[in-house]
This record gives sequence, structure tokens and C-alpha cells, in this order.
Amino acid sequence: MDDSVLVGIAHASYSSSSAGDSELDEFVICQASGAGSDDTIKPPGLVECEQILSRGDFEGNPATVFAHWHAGDANAYQHQSTYFYDGSMSMRLHDSMGSYPNCPALSPHLEQTVEIPGGIYTMTTMVVGGQRLVAGSLAPCSFPDTAEADDVLHLQMKDDGGGNLGSSNTVANGGAPVGSWASFEVDVTDEVDLYNNAGENVEIYFYGTHDADYNDTWFYLDSLECDVCTEWPVPEDQAGTASIGGDVRVLIGGIPQSMQGVEVWAYAQGGEVYHTATIHDGTYHFYNVPPGIYHIYAEVWVSGSQRSTMTTVTVVANERNYSVNLFLL
Repeated sequence: MDDSVLVGIAHASYSSSSAGDSELDEFVICQASGAGSDDTIKPPGLVECEQILSRGDFEGNPATVFAHWHAGDANAYQHQSTYFYDGSMSMRLHDSMGSYPNCPALSPHLEQTVEIPGGIYTMTTMVVGGQRLVAGSLAPCSFPDTAEADDVLHLQMKDDGGGNLGSSNTVANGGAPVGSWASFEVDVTDEVDLYNNAGENVEIYFYGTHDADYNDTWFYLDSLECDVCTEWPVPEDQAGTASIGGDVRVLIGGIPQSMQGVEVWAYAQGGEVYHTATIHDGTYHFYNVPPGIYHIYAEVWVSGSQRSTMTTVTVVANERNYSVNLFLL
């Protein structure tokens, strides 16, 4: 059963010291694709993300930026600082006519090849997002500042050979309000068939289309990311059981702070010992445990010093108490 995540065994996907039998309810195996063994606790509700796009902020000199990005065609893009969301630079795509004497219709595009990480599960997602801005073209053959909705910025995922993966997605069009940054997100999980392509290269490809008139649009991109995220599933409430959870704060430098990875145990006299850890937002949860009186203990090491705390809570059947907060001094 290596490289598998078992969801819905006994009470939840945290560990228990009991060696007795337990019932299996809605037994699901989410096989890991390209993953090695990992003994780290993966509590329900934990979100783990890896950002795999390079130089999405477009900061640095052109040699640094274009070591990761490729753009075209000639005169259809510019690494510039007229508009920027963060830092001092962004990328501009000229969805417009070009320059005299021929005034050619430009075909702007911007792309980067990324590698899908290993360790992909059936619930893992891949999302491309960032900031975009619409402005009127100032190219010599354009009517000044006449952005129009016929000019469209697309996102297309491609395979390592340049073939299209799924359909293109609209990021913006020239009919949007000009001169203001707006965020966008495109879920490309299905397009790239994420689970079956772990470890493979895919291309993130932005491109512009327009109707070849002289009302033209320039699109700006900044703060781009490609996040590959796994959210470990939270079990549904089971009748007759109880759930316990809350916020955990650790005193660091005199300031209470949330922290991922604080270990937490729950024990009822004569029952099992449950073990979990805080997730990305600093909360912990024990789902679908038997009703009873539980001693909750948490500990973590900070700068060579152990911080810990303990409390007691009573839960009855069908109670979901997520306000059992812990403060570690």
C-alpha cells in the first residue's frame, strides 16, 4: 500500500494508538502519482501548495527575465515599467497593428515551460493566476487609446511538443476598464490531466487575438503564478460521534502567532490516543471521535525551547466543538 493516502479509515486521517479493529466507512484510496514515501502527518483540511512558475514578477534585467520566458512576435511585446503591479516591471503584449509603412497585424504571445511536480494526488489542482491590466494601444498604426472588446488575451496550456491541451481560456478583453489592475485565476487541472502527467513538462502560453482594425489594445501582465495545490479532504460528520478543534497560538518574541505543524494529542480515559498537527491556518481538528471527556495536549519546539499546553473538554454525541483554542507559552 505504498504511496497511497487512505481517507475515511476509522475516524480520520490522523494517527491513533489503538491496535483494535475499526469499521471502514466510504473507503477511498487516492494513489500518489510519482511520490516517494512520506511519514509527515497530513491532517484533514491541510492545504499544501507549490508555486512552479519562474520570474512571474518580471523583475530584473531582460537577460534574467527571458532566461525563463519566451515572447513574440517581433515588436509585439515589451518588458517595461509604464505599468506594474508589484516591484517596478511588468510584461506588455501588443494586441494591435504594428508600425509604418506596412502596419502589420501583430500576434503577441508569451510562454514558459514548467514541470509538473511529483507527488500528485487525485484531489491535486493546478491554477494559473496573477494580475492583468488593459490599456489602449499607442502603436504608430493604432488610433490612440482605443481599446476594444474584439481584442482578447487568452491562456492556452500546451504539451511539451507545443500541442494544445484542452481549450483556450479568456484572461481579459479590451472592453474591460482601462488603466486598472485586476486579478485572474484559471484552473487548468483538467486541461493538463494533472494526475496522469506528474513529472512531465507543460507550457503556459498567453496570446492575443484581434480583428486587425485600428482600435487596438495593449495587455499588461504581472505577479503571475502557477500553483499546484493539494487539499487533504475533511471527512463528513458521522452520526453519534463528536469532533474537537480550535486555533493554536504559540508565543514567539512576545507575540502570539499561528504555526503549522504543532503536534496535538487527544485522550479519553480508557479510550484511544489521537494524534494530529495544526494545518496551514494554525488550526487543529479531531473528527468523528467517540463522545467523552478528552484531555487535549499540544507541544512544539521553538528555538530549542519546548512550548506546551493542556486542556480538557467534554463532547457529547453529534457535537462539533471547534472552539477549543490552545495557547502555548
